[in-house]
Amino acid sequence: MLYVTLDTNLIRKQSNQIKNIMELGFSNLVETELPCFIRQLSKSLKIGIAIPEVCIEEYIKQRTEDYCDCVKKYKDSALRLNSAYPITMPVFLLEDNYALQLRSDAIEYCEKNNITIIGCLDFVDWNNMFRNSIGRKLPFINDGNSPFKDAMIYESCLGFVKNHPYDQMLLLTRNSKDFRALDKIHRQNNLKITCPDDSFLFEEIVNSTKSFGIEIDMDFATSAALFVDSDDIQFKIKEAFQSQILAMEYFSSPLIVQDSDGNYEYSYNIDEDSEQVEIVANIIDGESEDLYPFRLFFNRDNGGYLFRQFNIVVENAQGEELLNA
Repeated sequence: MLYVTLDTNLIRKQSNQIKNIMELGFSNLVETELPCFIRQLSKSLKIGIAIPEVCIEEYIKQRTEDYCDCVKKYKDSALRLNSAYPITMPVFLLEDNYALQLRSDAIEYCEKNNITIIGCLDFVDWNNMFRNSIGRKLPFINDGNSPFKDAMIYESCLGFVKNHPYDQMLLLTRNSKDFRALDKIHRQNNLKITCPDDSFLFEEIVNSTKSFGIEIDMDFATSAALFVDSDDIQFKIKEAFQSQILAMEYFSSPLIVQDSDGNYEYSYNIDEDSEQVEIVANIIDGESEDLYPFRLFFNRDNGGYLFRQFNIVVENAQGEELLNA
C-alpha cells in the first residue's frame, strides 16, 4: 500500500473556514479532495491516508487556543454589557474538556474514514532521539530542544515504514527545509518527503510515486468517468448551488431537481480532446416552475484530473448566460 501522510499544515482548516468551533473541522484536502483522488486510482493502486498522532495533537492544541480566545472575548464583552443589560452567562467547556472532545472526534473520524493514525509511542526510536538531542545533532542543532515536534513527526513515519517494509509512504509537508534535512540522514527507500505546490498537489503526488518504481497512468476519460459516477459530484453540485445560485436575485425560490433518494439528478458529457467534463443539472424557479440548465465545467486547467476547482456557467432557457464564476 502507498500511504499519503499529511503534516499539520495540510490537515488544518483555516480559522475563517470554521463555522462551528465545536466541530473538528479537518481541511477540505482531508475530507473531500484526497479521498476523491484515492477513489479515482483505487483500481490501479491501493492508497491510504495517514496522519501522525503528533499532527493531530498539534491541531487540537491550535483549535483549543482559538476556543479559549473566543470564550475570553465573549466574557469580556458580556462583562461590559452586563451593567446595562444583565445577561445570563452560558456554561463553557473547560479547556481540557474541549481538547478531550476534539481528540475523541478526531479518532472517531479517522476510524470511520479509514485514515491511519501513526502513533508516536509505537514507532519513534526514543533512545536515538535523546542521543541526538544531547549531542545537538539534526534535528536538534540550535538549542538541543527544537524542532522536537518535527522530529517526532518524521521519526514516527520512519518507524512506521521500517515496520512495514513492503509499503511506501509519501510525507506531504510545507516545511521542506527541516524535513528534507532529516531525510538526508536516514535515506529510507520506502519513505519520501514531498513539498507540494497547492496548485499541482495531486500531480506532484503522482510524480513522486515514480521514485518507488510506481507508474500511474492517469487516463483522463477513465478518471473523469469515475469522478462523475462518485458521491463527490453530489457534494460539488450542492457546494456550487448553495454558494452561487442561492445568492442570485434572478430566482425567486430556486431548487435543484432531486430523485427519490434526495440525490441531485444530473447528466454529463466527457470531451476527451479538450479534457473537459460538463455536468448538467436542472434548476427549478419556485414561482414559475421553469427549468434552467445548471452547468459545471471541470477541466484539466482548473484542477487537473481530480477536479479540485471548477468554473460555473448558468444559462437560461434562451441560452443567455446568467452567471460565469
